[in-house]
Amino acid sequence: MLSGKPWILAAGGGSRNLAVVRVNQPMRYSGSMGERKETQQQPAEPLGRAGLCASCRFSRRVESERGAMFLLCEKSQTDPAFPKYPRLPVLECRGYERRA
Repeated sequence: MLSGKPWILAAGGGSRNLAVVRVNQPMRYSGSMGERKETQQQPAEPLGRAGLCASCRFSRRVESERGAMFLLCEKSQTDPAFPKYPRLPVLECRGYERRA
């Protein structure tokens, strides 16, 4: 299972807490995690990648204080079968109605 790859077995807090860790991996974060550089930020995804929600009359764009964008499904207020914030892109939806 682990042959041919640089793996180590790491233990912490007793023999029941074992983890397989891959070594010699590039860092996931560049620089200090505490720093915030404007060049590292990426623009919000366009609504076109939201699937059906982008053109549905029941979707409403919600922006957080940090600038993250979400699509709220207003159908969720009357029907619990619809998630409040659906996982995007939505490709099928029985409640979809095209925005006028």
